[in-house]
Amino acid sequence: MRSVFLDYETVRNGDDSLDHSAIDAVADAAAGTVRYCDFTEDSEIPERLGAADIVLLNKVKLSRAHLTAAAHLKLIALSATGTDNIDLEAARSSASGCATCAAIAPPRWRSTSGPDSEPHPAFVGLAPNGGRRILGAG
Repeated sequence: MRSVFLDYETVRNGDDSLDHSAIDAVADAAAGTVRYCDFTEDSEIPERLGAADIVLLNKVKLSRAHLTAAAHLKLIALSATGTDNIDLEAARSSASGCATCAAIAPPRWRSTSGPDSEPHPAFVGLAPNGGRRILGAG
């Protein structure tokens, strides 16, 4: 599995001590890799999504054109609390699932239903089935 984090610096925010070992461990377990990009311009999105199975992002906007062109994409994981930067209709009509990923968000944004070190249940439940359910779609 190939993963790419399109705007890691927006989460890291200059904090070199931010631990992303949980993301790396998931990638390692799936015999995959994670590419960390500090920032991604709109023109760079197609190349960065090209071979990605999973995209992690915070503020980057993914349009219908981006999602349609991303042939391998299975999961969109947001390190944010909302999904307004994703064309959810396009995600619904593609093979991509979409979920918030509270495990890599600051503690104040993490799920209160489990330990701070655990990802939000919506992310855990979505990832194993290939990402067919869209968060907030009912």
